[in-house]
Amino acid sequence: MKLTHMLGDSAIFDLDMDYYYENFSRDYKTQLSNIETPDIFQEESFSKSFFSTQGNFKFRLEKSALNIGINSTNNIEFGKLYSRSNSNNTDLKRNVSTIGIPFYLSGGIKKFDYKISISPTLIFKEQSGNRRFLKMSHSLTYNIESQNKLGLGYSHNYKFYNLNSLYDTIVKDYNHIIINQNESNLEKFSTNDELALSWFNNNVARSKSLHIIYRYNRKQDFLQSVLDSISNNRFFYSNLIFDNKQTHTLNTGAKKGFYVGKVYHRLTIGGNFNLKYSSYPTIVNNVEALAEVNSWNPEAKITFAPRNFFMSEMGNRFEWSELSFNLDGKETNRQSVFTNTFSIKGFGDKVSWNLDFIYRKYNTNDEIFDVPDTHLEFKYDLSEKLSFSIKGQSLLTLFNLNNYSFINTVSDGNTVIQTKTSNNLGYLILYTSIKF
Repeated sequence: MKLTHMLGDSAIFDLDMDYYYENFSRDYKTQLSNIETPDIFQEESFSKSFFSTQGNFKFRLEKSALNIGINSTNNIEFGKLYSRSNSNNTDLKRNVSTIGIPFYLSGGIKKFDYKISISPTLIFKEQSGNRRFLKMSHSLTYNIESQNKLGLGYSHNYKFYNLNSLYDTIVKDYNHIIINQNESNLEKFSTNDELALSWFNNNVARSKSLHIIYRYNRKQDFLQSVLDSISNNRFFYSNLIFDNKQTHTLNTGAKKGFYVGKVYHRLTIGGNFNLKYSSYPTIVNNVEALAEVNSWNPEAKITFAPRNFFMSEMGNRFEWSELSFNLDGKETNRQSVFTNTFSIKGFGDKVSWNLDFIYRKYNTNDEIFDVPDTHLEFKYDLSEKLSFSIKGQSLLTLFNLNNYSFINTVSDGNTVIQTKTSNNLGYLILYTSIKF
């Protein structure tokens, strides 16, 4: 609910009130006949009620806007996890209230636009005492031209740990179990700082665009799931709090369009480059170690759109994706995937079609293999109200014309999970569309 009252030509008072309620339950059950693990019967329920109210005075100044007010929130969460296997029952409750004084100022000075947001906040916790926190979010933009801008941003915030990750025993899968031994984490939270630098340069008249975005993120007191032990093919993890996790992210991209020939065929050349580096402490064999995750993803694409031709567009995209995981400076896992996609599109008076030819090559610590495949879309409009279509996904796999395999590598905490499968949902669908 929102109420607004005009205090004059340049002043407004707003009163906002919000209420949110959530409730869900789920059961997890496994009964495995060919694996020597006990049956699992786990029931989980969760409810959350959140109420907030905020009063704001908004002032319109000559070249800026000023907002100042007061807000309060109350968040109550209940969680229950029951395991029938060992009659273990865990009940959790978190009741947190806050009072804040938000201050917001925005405006412009010559070619600069700025936004300043500060909110001193007092956090009331039911069991472990109160905390003070200064939330911030600032941005500064330098407008070189209307579509050529440099940006700088900074934010500082906090977040309580997910209640569902704090039970003393959590069964995630038949062989994935999390054990929590510290009940005092219920009212603790992590803090997040982020610094962002950006440059956007777009020129529609010259058919070109360029962007560079760098982000530095730091999390303090973050929760990490750490592999603790392995017993009878069952993996036991612990959710532990660590001091500092740092992440550097770089996203760049550029695109340029050209017109070729007397009829102005369009040629577009573009590319992207994404880079991410994370470092954080973890535990390996009961000893603290430094984990580092590096990933980079260059991509190049060329597209040709001819005029007065049976093909409306053809293009080719090259993409390389690489991930490496290091512990104390020593590489433990690496995976790279090269993907080439050649696409052709076309249309006529009553038909439209699209073909994708895909080639992937996987390279891991253990093996190298490649997988070709193709996708198809075709549509025929018999009339304005009746059409027939064919859609095929992974057709070479569907008709066993390739030796399909897929590998995915994910780093999490002190472990690297590498999944390989030969199962793929290839399909061919014929359908009709009728408009009434």
